[in-house]
Amino acid sequence: MQYPRTRKDGTIDEFFGVKVPDPYRWLENDHDPEVIAWTQAQQALTESILNQYPGRKAMLERMQELVNYPRQTAPIKYGEWYYYHRNDGLQNQWVIYRKRQDGPEELFLDPNTMSPDGTTTVYSVGKSKDFRYFTFLVSAAGADAGELWTIDTRPLNNTPAFELR
Repeated sequence: MQYPRTRKDGTIDEFFGVKVPDPYRWLENDHDPEVIAWTQAQQALTESILNQYPGRKAMLERMQELVNYPRQTAPIKYGEWYYYHRNDGLQNQWVIYRKRQDGPEELFLDPNTMSPDGTTTVYSVGKSKDFRYFTFLVSAAGADAGELWTIDTRPLNNTPAFELR
């Protein structure tokens, strides 16, 4: 196997007087053209090996068949609303819906529409005491870090169910 060459640099951090080399720090910048090329070369090597297994395609199809079914979480009541998540089977991200006990369901937040490739994730991180404002961590492309978004959940004169503040 011919692995892609992985460059090392001279990055060194010092913590409490101890020097700690970090020669692969440059790989953390996933927007750097050199990192993108290195990642693509790693992926090509991986695919060339995995494609040698004759049952790979059948296994992938079976795995998709096993996970391709609609799923929904149990509802959680916040104020007068019940909130729940739903995934139709192969959606990248779970979609958040809400409804009042006897009211119609409404789409609350669909992370799948927040980026062209559907990799933006949304995690609830807090709610106001009156459940009017929800705060979410919105992260792009699988990043651990993200932006905090606070949503006003009260509809305002025929506006959407929420409005970004």
